[in-house]
Amino acid sequence: MADKKYFAYFCDDTIRCLEYLNRDHPASVFDNPFFAIHKRLHDKYGFKVQFNLFFQNVTGTFNLGMMTADYKDEFEANSDWLKFGFHARQEFPDFPHLNSTYEQTSTDFEDVSNNIVRFAGKKCLTDSNINHWVSMSKEGVQALVDHGVKCISCTSGDKDDSPEARCALASNHIQILLSEKSGVSKPSVVRYYTNGTAGLPYLANYNNLTSKQRDEYYGKLHFYVDPETGMMYNRFAGVTLNATKLKDLPKVFANGLLDHELVIPVMHEQYFYKDYYSYEPDYADKIEYAVKTLLENGFEHVSLYDLPRMQNL
Repeated sequence: MADKKYFAYFCDDTIRCLEYLNRDHPASVFDNPFFAIHKRLHDKYGFKVQFNLFFQNVTGTFNLGMMTADYKDEFEANSDWLKFGFHARQEFPDFPHLNSTYEQTSTDFEDVSNNIVRFAGKKCLTDSNINHWVSMSKEGVQALVDHGVKCISCTSGDKDDSPEARCALASNHIQILLSEKSGVSKPSVVRYYTNGTAGLPYLANYNNLTSKQRDEYYGKLHFYVDPETGMMYNRFAGVTLNATKLKDLPKVFANGLLDHELVIPVMHEQYFYKDYYSYEPDYADKIEYAVKTLLENGFEHVSLYDLPRMQNL
């Protein structure tokens, strides 16, 4: 068990809260119900959050370029605990960065990051990124590096392009795998091996740790540094809260998660809303349980933004 332990938190697939903030135009950012739950947790626990943004919503009826800058001062005043980062252009298709060109990634990143600076201020822009569906081409990784991104998440596992591995993939993911582009690093199927047993196959590209590398870095504060691009990445120890029942969280945390040096619980925005087909009424309760449990077990709360600045600890 690590002597000093840390946790961070992020929320992926974020766009609707900004759409509704722009539409309803309340007096304060935190009059918006989604932002309000995070402010309550911050006031109670010192909670820190990073919202990873899509450029536009699913229907294309709202994008970040339409977001008002009227709340810029308020966002900046809370930038010590509230950050925004690039996630993807939109929710679909899956694995948008798997075969991305340098130019495509640059355009998507700039459309998100430039608007974050415009409506929330530079202090709210993070340089620790979580890519939508994680996997990214080498050209995409290089584009992020050239735009000042210091660390990203990654996949893990050993390459397995066998027919047996491919047949376990969803049909739309097979099509994405086969849509490789000339001049872009080649994607592959990977499986993480534990004691010789293969896990489920997943699509991967450049930002991938082998099973051996994953065992070395998983749950650790210190990240792998890619020798060619200089990008830092890691496969985080954590729990996807929206995919876990509230009643099961105590067992998840007790089953070795609290032994890691770095733990990152994750949420996705869409499960907060009543009109979403997988709406979770205990959305806020899950986040609070994770934060409270980690603090009670001696974890220090940091932000994703802090992590590349902690690599020499």
